[in-house]
Amino acid sequence: MAPLRLHNPPPNSSWWRRYWDSFKGNFPNRSGEQARSLVLVLLAFVSLFLFARIFFAFFGLPD
Repeated sequence: MAPLRLHNPPPNSSWWRRYWDSFKGNFPNRSGEQARSLVLVLLAFVSLFLFARIFFAFFGLPD
């Protein structure tokens, strides 16, 4: 497994473009779409986890 590499972004790019390009650079043999789908799956998991925590904080576990 290759170590994570830090890439120097162009100086005038936006912050999200710098992070995205650095993230994609760690998938050398993969397409940008595969990296995008991984990010979407991770965001979906995190959002469902946070929703479940909020839901159970308000309503608790059912009897």
